[in-house]
Amino acid sequence: MEIEDFEDAIKDKTILASIIWGNNEIGSLNDISTLYQVCKNHSVLFHTDATQVVGKLGIDVKDIPVDFMSFSAHKLYGPKGIGAAYIKSDDYGIPPFSALLHGGEQESGMRGSTLAVHNIVGFGKAAEIALREREAKNKFYKELDEKIIKIISDLPNIKIIGDLENRIPGVYSIIVDKKDFNNERFLKKIGNRIALSSGSACTAGQPSHVLKAIGLGEYTGKVLRISVSYLVNENDIGELLSIINRL
Repeated sequence: MEIEDFEDAIKDKTILASIIWGNNEIGSLNDISTLYQVCKNHSVLFHTDATQVVGKLGIDVKDIPVDFMSFSAHKLYGPKGIGAAYIKSDDYGIPPFSALLHGGEQESGMRGSTLAVHNIVGFGKAAEIALREREAKNKFYKELDEKIIKIISDLPNIKIIGDLENRIPGVYSIIVDKKDFNNERFLKKIGNRIALSSGSACTAGQPSHVLKAIGLGEYTGKVLRISVSYLVNENDIGELLSIINRL
């Protein structure tokens, strides 16, 4: 996001700014430190959704300037249905909040209901593994990025969307600029050979607001989103590149 656009969006009555750290459609990373400083200059609290970057980027809340941060376990290969929220404490501890769900003192009184202990334990273990293996995984993603980006960049009528430098490892979004190409028809055609998507799972079936925001709304039906797992093998990568080569 452009810093100037972010600052212009802050009004006199703004009390909280919330922005995604790593975009889940095109993989671009926002400059969290600068955005946070803009908020501080306007006495506005700052929240970031770090779901896409936790486990891939080095994150220490003592160094990362945020007031609030949220993330989810399934992006760390943990269980679905469990997430976490970081709330920055001040000299008096965690600031008082109205409870999201009333009726219990769970989660410091902010969200009543019985805790899903099995999911919490699974989340913790997934985070432990992610931290332990992060450097090795990032090396894998870096090598994979170079290979995939080079092949895609050399293909006619195909363009990678987003920042190729400041981006989430292993996330790609490409435009197939061919007159007769339609991403939904293409996905049905390849079936179960390889799992691709036409955009964010969060807004499936809807025109991409991300593409509209960056002036590419007209290409909504020509975009393929590729998200690569570190569990893939050479055969999987070969199949992906073979499909891309034939587009």
